[in-house]
Formats: sequence, structure tokens, C-alpha cells
Amino acid sequence: MRRLIARQVGGGLTLAVLIAGAIAYFAYRTSEQLLDGAVAVKHAYQILVAVDQLRLELGQARTAARSYGIVGDISQRQNYHAAVVALDSLRDSLRLLTADNPVQRLRFERLTGAVVTLVRGWDSLLAKGPVRQADMALAYGRSPPNYLVQARADGLLAELEKQELSTLQDRESETRALAGRSRWLLSSAVGLTFVILVGTWVLFIRYLWARDAAEAERTRLQGFLDSIVENIPLMVFVKDATELRFVRFNRAGEELLGLSRDALLGRNDYDLFPKEQADFFTGKDRETLAIGHEITIEEEPIQTQHHGSRLLRTRKMAVRDADGGPAYLLGISEDITERKLAEDRMRHLNEALVQRSAELQGVNAELESFSYSVSHDLRAPLRAIEGFSRILQEEHARALDAEGQRLFDVVRTNARRMAQLIDDLLHFSRVGRQGLTREVVNVTAVVEGQLAELRQSDPDRRVVVTVDPLPAALGDPAMVSQITANLLSNAWKFTRGREAAVISVQGRRTDREVEYVFTDNGAGFDMKYADKLFGVFQRLHRQEEFEGTGVGLAVVHRIVQRHGGRIWADSAPGRGATFHFTLPAAENGA
Repeated sequence: MRRLIARQVGGGLTLAVLIAGAIAYFAYRTSEQLLDGAVAVKHAYQILVAVDQLRLELGQARTAARSYGIVGDISQRQNYHAAVVALDSLRDSLRLLTADNPVQRLRFERLTGAVVTLVRGWDSLLAKGPVRQADMALAYGRSPPNYLVQARADGLLAELEKQELSTLQDRESETRALAGRSRWLLSSAVGLTFVILVGTWVLFIRYLWARDAAEAERTRLQGFLDSIVENIPLMVFVKDATELRFVRFNRAGEELLGLSRDALLGRNDYDLFPKEQADFFTGKDRETLAIGHEITIEEEPIQTQHHGSRLLRTRKMAVRDADGGPAYLLGISEDITERKLAEDRMRHLNEALVQRSAELQGVNAELESFSYSVSHDLRAPLRAIEGFSRILQEEHARALDAEGQRLFDVVRTNARRMAQLIDDLLHFSRVGRQGLTREVVNVTAVVEGQLAELRQSDPDRRVVVTVDPLPAALGDPAMVSQITANLLSNAWKFTRGREAAVISVQGRRTDREVEYVFTDNGAGFDMKYADKLFGVFQRLHRQEEFEGTGVGLAVVHRIVQRHGGRIWADSAPGRGATFHFTLPAAENGA
């Protein structure tokens, strides 16, 4: 903007100067034309004056000759000779004045011939000696003046005069026209110059405003940049490229080094640090200025006033001037002392973690061995107890009374329960070890399929079940199915004592997860025991009331946690229970 206005101002001033030059040239040409006209006018007036004088002297000569011839006045001879001398002088003047005009020169030559003829006649009359007056009158009468020559001379004088008067009129018309053109051109040029100067002045004012605005903006931006540099949490410094003295330092650098800005500016590294450190810093500075591109010093030790020895990561770069040469050195230093300490701690922790992982791998191996023992070694005795008990009960039933029969039933029931506990425990262990896949799971279809199985397995139950459209989840299909199956079977089981059993399943999507809600109006539980709800083998009801091993909710809890979700419950004794859990939402899930 400022450059455009500056160009406009320069163009306006240049145009004004050109117009002023044109005015000066036109004034010069006009003055020359006026001077030429004045010379022509003067020349015409000189001819007119000479013609008038020639006419006057010619008349005086004629009058003197006539007086002498008619009245015989001898005194007129002297007047006549004076007039003739004047005529000769005037003819010489007119010859010179008409030399530049061929037409006037021709008229003058003819006039000269007529004058010579007249003078010759008058001379012959006056050449006679003194005689009586009567004789002079008689002689004048015998030789009268040549009236035709006199008329031709008067006509030629009139033509000379008329020509010069016409010349004066032409010059006057030209002068008036020139004056009119001059006035119009001068007034137009002055007006145009005034307009240009006013426009240039306006542009100049705009330029000043734009310059002031640009200066204010530059000051604002400079303040903004200074504020940024001052508030950068890294040490920022600038050195001159010749003596490497500090010319700029920010607040973070002051706080890191423990030195004030006044103590830093104008000094170099040798004034502030030990020689070994100063040699290192200066060498890197010179290297940066020499190669011309940025260098990074990954670890740069430095001794500070209040923080002891610190470790910096410094980037240095050359700031070049308009000619491309290095003018300053810019440095940005980050205190990485704490990060290096954290990295050391992390490295030690990683080493400990590797060791702990090896230990856990051993523990997992032991658990695998234990699971194998449980799966094979414990199942064999349980099968033997259950099998032999059934043989004794079937083949020797008559030898047993009612109490014996009851005791055998208890043995077989507990053997089967023990086998179920082992199966559930193994299943819980496998849930924590098996691989986890992530797919889009249609939870609505899974729940409806499981409800159909429950109704088929227990056709005599009358349970009102409502399943809202459930958002899709992102998870392992088998594990998600295990969650819904355990929660639905619990709701089905704990509403057994209700005449009007009600179960509802709902779901809603929130941001990146889906919350599912399973509600029943069954037996419920006391919330003061909620901390035991998801523990292995933790039961809140007696075995005689509701069957189960207390592992199902623990499995659900582990699966939800492995998917990154949450699970919680709300309940009261006799008022049913509500279980909430969350799973990751599918990207395009409904």
C-alpha cells in the first residue's frame, strides 16, 4: 500500500514538474513571439513615421518651390533646399526599412523616381537667377509642377502607409489571438497543475497516514514478537556475528542461567563461563556461521548460578543480512536435564519391567500347569466319586435306608457342583489369556437369539422381555456374547420367584462408547455388598435359593475391562437389579 501511494505521489510530482516545464517553455515561446511582433510593429511604425515625414518634407519642398515661383519669395530657396536635404535623408531611411519587403521596396523605388522627378522640376525653376516677381510668376506659369507625378507620389505614399497599417492590424490580431491562447493554456495548465498538486498532496497525506499506520503496525508486531520471545519457555539468545557478544536474551534464559539481562548483554561466553565451556560454545558458534545452516547440539552441559549443572539441547542458526552474509547468530536452548533423568528412570523401569515380565511368564507357565492339573488330575477323582456313588445307589439301594439314600444324593450333588466350579474356574482363567479380536457386533441379534434359547430351555416360564434396538459394539463377538448371556441368565434366574417377571434391555450411544442396561424386577441384592459382586466365587444369595458358582459376573467384569469398558450395578433387596456396562462403539453402528 505504501509503495503504491509513493509511486502515485512520485508520478503526480513528476507530472506537475513536466507541466511546469511545459508552461515555462510555452511562456518562453510566447515571449519570443511577442518580441518578434513588437519588432515588426516597431518596424511598421518606423516606416509610417518615415512616410509621414517624407510626405511632410515633400509638401514643404513643394510649398517652398511654389512660393518662390508664384510670389518670388527668395527666402523660400533656403527652406526648399532644407526640405530637399531632408527628403534625401528620408529616402535613405525608407530604403533600409523596406529592404526586407519586396512589395514595399518596389513601391519605394517607384516613389523615389517620382520624388526625383519632382525635385528635378523644382530645381530647374529655382535655378534661375533673381528676376522681377512678374517674371517669376510668368516663369512658374510657363513651367508648372508635374501634377501627375505629384499624384503618383502621393498614391505611392498612401500605399506604403496602407500596407504598414495593414501589417499593424495583422500583428494586433495575432497578438490578441496569441494572448487569448496564452491565457487559456496558462489557465488550463495552472488549473491542471493545481489539481495535480492537490491530488498529490492528498496522496502524500495518505502516504503519511499509511506510513504512520504501518509504523504502528510494525511497532505492534514487534511488541507481539518480543512478547512471544519473552514468553517462550526455552532460552532464546542472539549474538552478533563478529565478536559473538549477546545482543538479545529472553526471560527464560535469565531464569535458567541465574543472571540478569544487564549482566549478559554486550558480553561473550568468555566473560560468563569457564574457558573450557566458552571454547566449546564459541567453536559451535563459529561452525554455525561458517556452514550457513542450522546445527543441533543434542547434549550441551552448562553451569548455572542457582540450578547447578544443567544439560541443554541447543539449536543454532545464522541470521543473514541483505547481502547474504551472516549478521547474527540465533540460539534456542531447551533444558533437558529432567527429561534425561526421566529417561534414565524409564530405562531402569523398563529393565525392571522386563525382569517382571519374565517372572510373570514363569507365573503364567505355573498357572498353565495348574490349569492342566485341575483339568485332568482333579477331574478324575471327581468322576470316580460321582460314578461309584451312582453304582452304589443303583445296585445297593435296598441295603440303604432313606438317610443313606439322602447322603448319597448329597455326595453326588457336591461332586457335580465341584466339577462345575472347576469348569467355571478354567473358563475364567481362559478369558484372561485368550486373544482379543475386534469386530462390529450386532448386539440386538445376539440378545434376541439368547432369549430364544432361554425360552426354549424353560418353556413354562412366563417372562415379559423387552429389547430395544441396541447400538452395535466394537469387540470380540464371542466375549460380547458371553457378557449378554451371563446377564440375561442372571435376570432370568433371579426373577424366578416373581409371578409377573419383567426383563428389559436398552442401549444408548455416547460419543465413542455404547452403554447397555439390563434391568429385572427379581430378588435384587443389598448395595452394601456391591464390592463383592464381581469377585470370583462371591455369592450374595444362598445356594438353596439360587444355584450358581459366583463366577459368571467375574467373567463379565473381566471381559468388559479387557474391552476398555466399565460395569456397575444398582439394586435393592426385593426390588430387582440393573446392570450397566459400556463397550467401544462401532464407527457406523446404529
